[in-house]
Amino acid sequence: VPLTVMLVGLADFRRLTGPVGEAASSSLLVEIADRLQRCLPSEDSVARLEGDEFALLLHTDARSAERVATQILA
Repeated sequence: VPLTVMLVGLADFRRLTGPVGEAASSSLLVEIADRLQRCLPSEDSVARLEGDEFALLLHTDARSAERVATQILA
């Protein structure tokens, strides 16, 4: 079974922490993780690495992973 690891970083997310506060930015990160998971088939996983970085483990080849990336960006 082919596996693909995709790394997702949120551009300029740290700038948001100051104005909205730590609790609100943490809640937003949880929501983002949930939305990422909804873009994936049930056998795939999302993990928060640190800060605003996530890793996605996809049980698919690179071509299918590209479609997932396009869906995430949309």
